[in-house]
Amino acid sequence: MLAVGTNMETSSRMLSIAEKNSEYVYPAIGIHSTEFFKEDINATLAFISDRVSLCSAIGEIGLDYWIKPVRKNRTLKEQQQEVFKKQLELAKEYGKPVSIHSRGAWRDCVNLVTSYWSSTAIFHWYSGPFDALNDILDQGFYISCTPALKDSPELRNTMNKYLLKEF
Repeated sequence: MLAVGTNMETSSRMLSIAEKNSEYVYPAIGIHSTEFFKEDINATLAFISDRVSLCSAIGEIGLDYWIKPVRKNRTLKEQQQEVFKKQLELAKEYGKPVSIHSRGAWRDCVNLVTSYWSSTAIFHWYSGPFDALNDILDQGFYISCTPALKDSPELRNTMNKYLLKEF
């Protein structure tokens, strides 16, 4: 099981759980895009950097333009992007895969991951448009498709387009 941290507190907890259950639990630590404005970014990045060797991945990290504080605030979007870039650079420096959260920010997220990362990335809970899906998969990255598929006609349409393209 990949156990994902979203801030310093939960990342610390994931490391502790993984240490006690190392045969089954693999920790991923990071600053989630919905948590960045609640964190001491420098302290949390230092925490991640100091413990990255204990991790299987960096994540869940990314961009989320749908959360209320960020939705209409360009400055917060830019700050969110900077936190995301720093974590992508950290993952690249240590050769760790990344678990990506992207909601309402598909194009920015794909562009940043493509620019700052070149190895394994999974876009968790993919619900974006077809063109972003193509770019993600063309780069050799992965997606996870979740129960949202059942409730979202747009997502089903996107997935069907891709599957039909492949066959």
